[in-house]
Amino acid sequence: MRRWVPSLIIGMGLGAVLMAWVGSRYGRVRPGPTAPVPSDAAGGSRTAPVSPAAPEALGGTRPSPSRPTDPMPVLSTSGDLRMTPVVVAVRKASPAVVNISTEQVLRARVNPFGAFLEDPFFERFFQDFFEPYYREYRTQSLGSGFIIHPKGFIVTNYHVIERGTTIVVRLVDRREFRARVAGTDAEHDIAVLRVDTPQALPVADIGTSADLMVGEPVIAIGNPFGLSHTVTTGVVSALHRSVRTPERVYNDFIQTDAPINPGNSGGPLLNIYGKVIGVNTAIRAEAQGIGFAIPIDLVMRVVRDLLAFGHIRQTWWGFRLEESLRPRGLEVTYLYPGGPAEAAGIRLRDVLVRVGGQPTETLEDFYRIWESLPPDKDVTVEVLRGTQSQTLRVRLQTLTASQAADVIYQLTGLRGVLVTPQIRRRYDIPLEYGWLLTEVRPESPAAAIGFRPGDVVVQVNDQTLNSEEALVRSAIGLFQVARAAVQVYREPYIYSVEIPLFASPAGGRRTAG
Repeated sequence: MRRWVPSLIIGMGLGAVLMAWVGSRYGRVRPGPTAPVPSDAAGGSRTAPVSPAAPEALGGTRPSPSRPTDPMPVLSTSGDLRMTPVVVAVRKASPAVVNISTEQVLRARVNPFGAFLEDPFFERFFQDFFEPYYREYRTQSLGSGFIIHPKGFIVTNYHVIERGTTIVVRLVDRREFRARVAGTDAEHDIAVLRVDTPQALPVADIGTSADLMVGEPVIAIGNPFGLSHTVTTGVVSALHRSVRTPERVYNDFIQTDAPINPGNSGGPLLNIYGKVIGVNTAIRAEAQGIGFAIPIDLVMRVVRDLLAFGHIRQTWWGFRLEESLRPRGLEVTYLYPGGPAEAAGIRLRDVLVRVGGQPTETLEDFYRIWESLPPDKDVTVEVLRGTQSQTLRVRLQTLTASQAADVIYQLTGLRGVLVTPQIRRRYDIPLEYGWLLTEVRPESPAAAIGFRPGDVVVQVNDQTLNSEEALVRSAIGLFQVARAAVQVYREPYIYSVEIPLFASPAGGRRTAG
């Protein structure tokens, strides 16, 4: 027997022993914690998310941030890799998403002889000597929405139902209901619908928009171009966007690259947990790869006010602000006597740097924070007074119609009453709405222009004066401009004039109030 054979056998034995020891020491697989599995994905029943139990219950506190308490989304519950978190979220939210179709009846005056006499002369002749002939046209529009209460309360965009004479809501299971309007707020493009049903409806799980992160995945569900319950995905592209449209400027939008097309308006924008974080708004039809959504925290504050009070409670500060570069913030350039700001101890030339712990470097920052603050609550503000920092507490108050009239009188010198049917008949006013002037303070800005009692103010800074709520909004808006743009009726014409209120900001600085 050769001398190397015993050495080979001994070496092989030692190697086997060493491999066994290494495997027992490092190769053992330890079981990890079991990932929580949403019951929806497992096919079982799911407890309905906590939602407002009644309209009055919508005044509850803001939902807590979703991420710290939500389970981690799982890829599969049965080995199916297709069951992604997006699929789980869509299955969770879809039953509460609705398609909304509206029908509008339009009446247009036509020439009954138009097919034979198209000459403009004959057309004017028949209009002057014959009774008008009207033809009805029916137009349809499509949108989306989501259910927030099992008794049939639905959130959508105001522009989806703005001119609808008939509103029909269709659920994912193809049930259809006639809907009526429970409340609207054109300023924020939000509407609440109500359908009557004996059965409880599935409700959306309302999340929060307070902790959104740029880059996190989002899901849009809606009815684009009439394609029911279409799902698109993307990410949060940006936060706190200001978007200008021909009608107004919208502040604090969520920007996403999830496709949002006509018909998506009013539908939910979801996070990866299937919670609603925004209301999709297709306001830029020409946009490519850009969509916008109204943050859900603002939406729910508006909804609570609409259902509890019938309108949005307007808070006010009673000051005028201008952007300041040194120091960076918003400088107080006017204080309304007895207003919330003055009562809290804010002084002229203070520079507002924080509201509620959030920085206010720009007017957009201030507007975004302001809109999220409920009335009749204390808010902490930080101001720079010279080189010293001061922390104050401001009680934001609801501005009433009578207070709004006092503000308008103080700033412009005008006092009046809203036009009612009785006032129209008494003073023979040919307008459906307006603000009839009863007093013009001598030597006031309005008196200097030539206003006089009996004039009817129709519009102030793009705010049509057709209600007490409009009067309140116009009063608050006066703090935000140096000159008020006013439309006034003096028989037989409507004139456009400007009333100087404040000195123009130095260096083109922007203002707020």
